[in-house]
Formats: sequence, C-alpha cells, structure tokens
Amino acid sequence: MPTTQDLCTWLRQHVEVLRCMPDLVTETGDATVRFRWHGIATIHRSTLGLGVDLRPGLHVGEIWLYGHGVHDVRLHPDETTRMSATVWTRLRSILLDHINDREHDWGRGRDLLDPPRRMDAVA
Repeated sequence: MPTTQDLCTWLRQHVEVLRCMPDLVTETGDATVRFRWHGIATIHRSTLGLGVDLRPGLHVGEIWLYGHGVHDVRLHPDETTRMSATVWTRLRSILLDHINDREHDWGRGRDLLDPPRRMDAVA
C-alpha cells in the first residue's frame, strides 16, 4: 500500500512527467481547478492515478494518489516541508502551463490567470 512518503518520493523523481496532457481537468465550487492523470505513477508495482488541485491565488493545493489499494494518500499544502521548494515551483509551473495551453479550453481555469476586471472600467 503506498504512503504519503511514496507520493513525495515519486514527485521528486518524476514531477516533469506531469507535463503530459492531463486526462481530466475539472473545477470545484470555489474556483479550484482539479487535474487528474490516470495511471501515471508506478509505486510498489501498482499503476496509480495522481490528482492535483490548483487553488485560487494560483497556489498548489492537495496532491493525492488514487487507484486500487490506495487509501487516503494525500499531501496537503501545509505539509511543504516534505518536499523541496523546487518541486513545488515546478509543479505550479506545470499546472499553469496546462491552463495556458491555447489548444485546450479548461473552462474557468484560464480566468485564474487574468486580472480581475472592473465593470466600471468598460465604457
């Protein structure tokens, strides 16, 4: 059974793999953009999916594994000491690149990058 430490180790070694197109990009009610890659991580001979949230303010939120044999393996954003700042920065950059991808429309996610527009500025 994978652990949170396995997730951290995998991310340190393979974060660049997440540059491949996500299998699913959705939104939550609070404008968080949720990315999922099915079957991208191999840990203890199991092929697992990986999910990452990009929260408003362009902050990386929860990171989690999913699939057979996974029970609540999550890395919360307040647990930054488990991974280096370099990995967090790369992951954030990868997520922003996916949102900026002009070939795919990720919905509201692109609005996270635009500055707020004031209605009274349009005249």
